[in-house]
Amino acid sequence: MSEHELRSLARSLTEKYFRCDLEIGKTVVHPDGRKVKVTRGQYWGEHGLSNFWYWRPVLKGGKLGPEESGYGWSNKQRRKTA
Repeated sequence: MSEHELRSLARSLTEKYFRCDLEIGKTVVHPDGRKVKVTRGQYWGEHGLSNFWYWRPVLKGGKLGPEESGYGWSNKQRRKTA
């Protein structure tokens, strides 16, 4: 198997079994239970898997709190979206 074929296989398996539900502009439930709005980030980076994101908590009245960041999570485990 060529390097290209191996990378393609690894990427397809990663996306099938470990895919992150985060998207820029999407409001989701953070693992700690808060609603947050994803402001920037990426799942795949230039050199492979990145999964680093920035988000802002959704406060009362719909205002956004200060930006936070970290590695992504999957809401598939919780099956909740905001």
